[in-house]
Amino acid sequence: MSGNFVQRGSAAICNKWARAEMAVKNGVNLVIELPSVYSCQTAEIFAKGAIEILNALKIVDCISFGVENDNKEEIIKTATVLNNETPEFKEELNKQLSLGIGYPKARQTALKEVYGIDLTDSPNNILAVEYVRQLKKLGSNIDIVPVKRKGSLHDKEGSASYIRELIKEGRDFSDYVPESVAEIVKRETQKGTMPVFDNAFSQALLYKLRTATPEELKNIADMAEGLENRIIAEGRKQNDMESLVSAVSTKRYSNARIRRILQNVLLGITKEEVTESPSYIRVLGADKKGFTMLKEIKERCSLPVILKTADAQNFSQLEKEIKCSSVYALGYNNKDISLSSQEYTMGAYILK
Repeated sequence: MSGNFVQRGSAAICNKWARAEMAVKNGVNLVIELPSVYSCQTAEIFAKGAIEILNALKIVDCISFGVENDNKEEIIKTATVLNNETPEFKEELNKQLSLGIGYPKARQTALKEVYGIDLTDSPNNILAVEYVRQLKKLGSNIDIVPVKRKGSLHDKEGSASYIRELIKEGRDFSDYVPESVAEIVKRETQKGTMPVFDNAFSQALLYKLRTATPEELKNIADMAEGLENRIIAEGRKQNDMESLVSAVSTKRYSNARIRRILQNVLLGITKEEVTESPSYIRVLGADKKGFTMLKEIKERCSLPVILKTADAQNFSQLEKEIKCSSVYALGYNNKDISLSSQEYTMGAYILK
């Protein structure tokens, strides 16, 4: 599970400890964190972090994910093609990029033109392909189980985005979530630690942009050459994150990509950090069966398993996560300064 910042380029509406509790109370045996250096990134980096962690556990037989196209053979074929790009594909990709369109759309068109593949037309399908690409790069024996997504589409009734909007507006959302989830949301809201929205970080982000130099931003993860100048210029004109995203986004640089880049600026995530492999396994929640699994993981896994930050070694990746959580606390309505140290005060949720 992603930490306090997620792949859509936003802060999670609810902190990771409460979300882990929701998961375990509703049947999940073990919740392991995907660090923010991966969870905030493109599908390729997101998948890299997730698959390397799962592969390191040495107990995973298969991974399952929701997709619009659940054709397993097509997903594997697409991943294989992208891991072994031919001169013809590269030529067509460059041709599409020269037209001024963004990379995801250019790659989708090139796949269709060269191989007749029409799979990477949705974020879920793209992520599925990236999972398989990473499995192949690692030479992993983990199998895949794609599940066709049915029901609510993005922003439609019952979807996650729809529920978040109901929470934002203070409207009743209880019909769309399990009772235990509604209770946790109510508890966190009363504590002032929920909901968290992006504009809560606007001033912190604008401060960074108005005091940064182009050279400093060049090394931010996913920053394209020259884009740092546009971002800095707009950072001096706009008053909040939403208007900044709108002002910087273009045909080539999608709204989602700009959100992720700005999130990387806010958190100080660099290009070098996202290329590093995971250095630990962080447990956010577990039930009795999950604890049994943990014992086996500890016997097989070469990475250290962490249940409490205070008991962990000084890993640079964990230190980054601690900083990210401290920034996340800026989004709380409750301004108790102790909440900025939740990484040390909150341990894994354990269902007895």
